[in-house]
Amino acid sequence: MKYSVLTLALAASLAVGSAVAGGGSPFYLGADVGLTSSDGHYDYDPKKDGGCGADDTCSLGLDHTNRAAHLYGGVQLSDKFAIEAGYVDLGETVYDDSIGLSQDTTGVTLKGVVRQRLGKTSPTLVYGKAGVVRWDSEVNVIDETGKKDVSLAQQTDYSATVGAGLEYEFAGNASFRAGWDRYFAVGEKDIDSFIKVDEKKEAIEFHSISSDVDVFSAGIKYDFL
Repeated sequence: MKYSVLTLALAASLAVGSAVAGGGSPFYLGADVGLTSSDGHYDYDPKKDGGCGADDTCSLGLDHTNRAAHLYGGVQLSDKFAIEAGYVDLGETVYDDSIGLSQDTTGVTLKGVVRQRLGKTSPTLVYGKAGVVRWDSEVNVIDETGKKDVSLAQQTDYSATVGAGLEYEFAGNASFRAGWDRYFAVGEKDIDSFIKVDEKKEAIEFHSISSDVDVFSAGIKYDFL
């Protein structure tokens, strides 16, 4: 399956962490929820590319806010450095109403995390993250009821991701995290047309739109100490 490697890695982290929970396990798990903000757009000529009315000017804007979720597991290599792998759902972006399309994006992440405690005994830390996301972006038709009807295109690729935030330790092994993540150029890159049709207006080819996605989120992290 697409995410079987990640699932096995997270399951192994949980199993090993539970087995040695009383002996200083370096493993941890976490989950965040939040909101996304996308800033991509694509302007196209409906007479050339199809879609919209013949006299309409079409602009597919991704200036849109939607819900996001991130499940991750990590290993603390030292007091200041960790490696994390996770699964992220970047939500849905609805295109121009006259088009009736949406773009849904999920991904698998691998990040390095650097943490710094604010004072020797302070429960608050700052952190920074950088890594890569393997994203999967799908374009769907939205019917008159707002439900997804037909999948028109699906692209998968790799992009860079960075992030930063605060972590507050409480209740023993549990921590509260709040932060920002950016996923660069999520969606198909270097396309010359969003919709392609042949001269007879019969064959149609759709593409996803590349966009930088910002995620503002908060959640809980649990260390198997």
